Amino acid sequence: MAKLSDLSLSDLYERKITSAVEAAIIEKENFSDIAPTYCEKVCKLKCKGTSQVRLLSNPVDILIVQDVNALNGKFDRQPLQAEKNMQKIIDWVCIQAGFVGLTYRITNLLKCELTEGDLVKGKPPTQTVLSKCKPYLLGEIERCKPKVIISLSTAVTKALGFSKASNTNNRGEILGGNVVVTLHPRIATMIRQNASGAMWGADYTGVIIRDFQKAAKLSRGELVVPNRQDAIDFFWHKRIKVSRTLDEARTFIRFLWTLSPNSIVSVDTETTGLDGMAEDARIITIQFGFRNPETKNIESLVIPLWHRENTAYSADDIWPLIAEWLESDRPKVMHNGKFDILYIWHTKNVRVKKVVFDTMLLLHDLDSGTQGCYSLKTAVHDRLTHLGFQGYEESLPPLTKVATKNEEDEDGQESDSAE
Repeated sequence: MAKLSDLSLSDLYERKITSAVEAAIIEKENFSDIAPTYCEKVCKLKCKGTSQVRLLSNPVDILIVQDVNALNGKFDRQPLQAEKNMQKIIDWVCIQAGFVGLTYRITNLLKCELTEGDLVKGKPPTQTVLSKCKPYLLGEIERCKPKVIISLSTAVTKALGFSKASNTNNRGEILGGNVVVTLHPRIATMIRQNASGAMWGADYTGVIIRDFQKAAKLSRGELVVPNRQDAIDFFWHKRIKVSRTLDEARTFIRFLWTLSPNSIVSVDTETTGLDGMAEDARIITIQFGFRNPETKNIESLVIPLWHRENTAYSADDIWPLIAEWLESDRPKVMHNGKFDILYIWHTKNVRVKKVVFDTMLLLHDLDSGTQGCYSLKTAVHDRLTHLGFQGYEESLPPLTKVATKNEEDEDGQESDSAE
């Protein structure tokens, strides 16, 4: 039996279209223009209006990619009126974001015009269906050579190769160094509530403009985002310290007491879950952030506690020192502090005192009404984009015992529920 790679393109089209056959077709097909046979055989949509499609080919600074064209509304009087109106909204966002002097184009992942017949129960095609147009988009990117790509939907983000990302969870991030992930400006024209209770509406306008501004700065070279590993290496060696022994953990707490009584220290915890009253609830790690009085840099001390991989020392030995500092009148800052305060209270019977500021409340003030934009991770992407750093959770050193090999450590048997 002949290998798929040995078959001609016409022979491949005659076969039943499986994932393997589709991959072989994509390898041989020319996507510099619309390939009618590919659309007819591989695409599962009914639109097939390929005669009017014109693929982009001219170089641009920024390529803005949405998933599908906007369907005409019930009262639209002109063909493509909804699509033209949407392009005007995107153009307005580009002006507000400072695109003056930059070339940009708007393109769709789905190349032909979506029809009512392609909607399933009023919903647009799935990401799997839309991905059939991926070769055309990749061809446009190769020809246009954009410095920056703005992805306006999860289907587009996944088509660009970021299979684990979504435009809701990763909104504001810069993936691969030049792909800005954001929400589609059309949501600013909606007043609706999704299944999770989040409201889309005009409040998101400022958030979307800020993401477009990142694209403009990237294109001009005004914003340089280091790759994740470089950012981790920088912070790991210069700004973040993680205790590996009980003595190191004690030294960290003693250092906090040496700071000026008026110094603001941020406190954050990582936990096994959201329910502090659960039987297996544990505090995995606790972090303290501060401005170093000598270098003036923001630094962080991380103390692993009931982490399932922490066999370096017993968390019960260091917790009393941590509790003493938490109960002190030293000023503290938290993010969504009510959670950390209650979790610590329910799990360890310790009441955190003197929390003077909550950064999540600040984000509520800055972006009122934009649910889903208040997490600490999102705040870092939005406000500290140039750092290229979102956390250390994937970069902890081995939390194994380093003092003696024979000393028994019961904490190594901690529950696997810890993350």
